[in-house]
Amino acid sequence: MRKGISLGVLLLLLLAFCLFGCGKSVSVETMQTEIEKAWNSNEEYDANSFVKSLEDSASFTVTEIEETEKNCYTVTLNVTSADALEGIKQYQGSIEHMPTDEEMNNKIKEIIRDAEPKTTQQTLLVLETENGFSVIFSEGFIDAMCGYSYSYCMNEMQRILEGEAS
Repeated sequence: MRKGISLGVLLLLLLAFCLFGCGKSVSVETMQTEIEKAWNSNEEYDANSFVKSLEDSASFTVTEIEETEKNCYTVTLNVTSADALEGIKQYQGSIEHMPTDEEMNNKIKEIIRDAEPKTTQQTLLVLETENGFSVIFSEGFIDAMCGYSYSYCMNEMQRILEGEAS
């Protein structure tokens, strides 16, 4: 009988600790929704734009949440999108004359459409504040969501700008 009472008291203490001592946790579903809301908050582009094609090809799923500090979470996600990088590099190398914006847009949409999907694991930070959640997107996450070509394109633009400044 004494073992039963001791076990019962231990279970009650454990339950009380988890209810009051473990703090709150954010569910995967909540985090998924908050990150989607933050990612989709800047949808001000033409429906015919290659950016719309990138968006349609990309998705992410929250797989893990770790509270690294109070109200600060490192979130791990699987990101899948069209792996457009090599196609963009090939297109860039094949340009013989300056294409029109429409020609370039259509070619990039074609590259995205023809690219194989690729899935990578990415992380980002989410802060919980009095006003809700604030998502800090990592360059790796942005790169993956943008067809694995964002970093390359940003570096190319920087290289061109530095060349013009010289």
